[in-house]
Amino acid sequence: KQWYQRRVRAPTHREGGILDLVMIRANEEGSALSQLNVEPTPASPDHFLVSFYLHVGTANRYRQPKIVKNRNLRDLDLEELCQKVLTSRLVEGNFPDDLEECVLLYNITLRSILDELAPAIERKVPMRDNPKWYTNECQSKKKKKKKKKKKKK
Repeated sequence: KQWYQRRVRAPTHREGGILDLVMIRANEEGSALSQLNVEPTPASPDHFLVSFYLHVGTANRYRQPKIVKNRNLRDLDLEELCQKVLTSRLVEGNFPDDLEECVLLYNITLRSILDELAPAIERKVPMRDNPKWYTNECQSKKKKKKKKKKKKK
């Protein structure tokens, strides 16, 4: 199987040999390489100049950052949480008859308590596309490696 393709086809030496190479992956036909030229140059009497345009494409890897909200629940004071729930409207027993209104009351009450004790913090997370070589296998091996590191600590 051919992994790389040689793109220089014209001689790059004055005696006819191809001494300078430009290689691309074989599966990237029509890739970011364009306008390849081989031409004599006065700077070097025996070697020709190989010039080309190469679009690297790094701008495509980055997208708009994603905004996520997190709560620091590790530092949440459970005693205070229990006290707030016990003094809330949820314990009064005075509930609406409609199930949806009960669920809404439950959600609003608990969310307001959480907002007070562990406020949600917004942050921007950069979103990147993985490079072609970063496969699912690479990702799973990376996860396993991180788990092993955590166990050692």
